[in-house]
Amino acid sequence: GDHQFLELWQLRDSAWVKAWTGPSDNRFQFDVHPSGKLFAVYAQGEITVYDADTFSKVRVIPYAAGKYPPQKIEFAPDGRHLFVVNSFNTVYVLRLNELALAAPPDPAAPAGLLATRGR
Repeated sequence: GDHQFLELWQLRDSAWVKAWTGPSDNRFQFDVHPSGKLFAVYAQGEITVYDADTFSKVRVIPYAAGKYPPQKIEFAPDGRHLFVVNSFNTVYVLRLNELALAAPPDPAAPAGLLATRGR
């Protein structure tokens, strides 16, 4: 069904605890950086990159979508780019070199991780 916001949960002492609630928007999209240290969320006309440990904003990218929000956002395997696909199947490639340096990808991560995230 329609979800109004993104929630992240953590397992603590054998119980799930809500760790973070994102901005309200029933058209949100998200992806996790290959390092696992960052994640990106599209909501309310912007793409925001968050620190996965502190949930603080690392970078905010305005995205004036109007009636056509992104259908998908996805980090490149190298962590240096974020792909944004709109409803017209146009792909925007956003260069995020400084984020790749701050959070290099984990070389031990499974090779097919991007393809197996269930989207």
